[in-house]
Amino acid sequence: MRRPACAGLIAKRPVPASTQPPGGGGGEPPAIDPITQGLLSRLPKSGDVWPEADCKLWLQLLEGGFKLIYKDKAEKEARAQNSHDALMERALKKD
Repeated sequence: MRRPACAGLIAKRPVPASTQPPGGGGGEPPAIDPITQGLLSRLPKSGDVWPEADCKLWLQLLEGGFKLIYKDKAEKEARAQNSHDALMERALKKD
């Protein structure tokens, strides 16, 4: 059976215990986001057959997770400005 083109691009690597999220929450975020960690744990073993459709779906999920977790600089600055504007508007309404 033919392996999909992307099969050799990603190797399954165990996630070190030190990157596991803390049980009680709070504090520093985990080194690896739980979304990414969950997707990494679902990778098939190296050399296993991985249908191309499943591989593409996994890559799309990873991309979506990255878009959710990581913001580009312009988007982050726009959100910060919108939050600041909303706070200023509320403060002005109180006066």
